[in-house]
Amino acid sequence: MNQTQGKLLVDLNFLELVENMKIVELLYGKVDGIEGFKIGLKPIHMECGFKILHRISMLRGVVKMYDGKLFDTPDTIAPIVSRLADCGVDLLTVSADAKQPTIDAALRAKGPTMKILLVFELTSVPSSLRRIKRNLAFFRSS
Repeated sequence: MNQTQGKLLVDLNFLELVENMKIVELLYGKVDGIEGFKIGLKPIHMECGFKILHRISMLRGVVKMYDGKLFDTPDTIAPIVSRLADCGVDLLTVSADAKQPTIDAALRAKGPTMKILLVFELTSVPSSLRRIKRNLAFFRSS
C-alpha cells in the first residue's frame, strides 16, 4: 500500500463537545485508515473547538486539522496561527485570496511542525460566482 492510501481525516463539526468526542471514541483506533480529525469554523467559534483540540491532542499520533480558511490582515492572522500551533494543530487552511504579507505572517507564526494548506476555491460557492471572481482577478491584474 502506498503512503497516501488509507489516510482519512474525520470532520468534527458538531456544536457540542460531547457529540464530537463520541465520534472520536467511536472511530479512532477502531476503524482502519483514520489518521486524525478536522475541526471547522463552527466548533472553534462555539468554544468547543479548542476543547476538542485539547482532548484529541492526548491521543497518540493523531493528526489535527483546523479548516479555518483564514483570511485577514497579518497582524490578526499571526497570533491566531500561533495559538493554533500551541494547541497542536498539524494542518491549517489559509485562503489563497489572502495577500502575500498575510500568508507570510501565517508561515512565520506556524511553528516548526504545522503545515499550511492554501485553499484556492470553495466548493460551496456556485460555479457562476467562481467564474466572475476569476474574471475580476484577471481584470485587476491586467
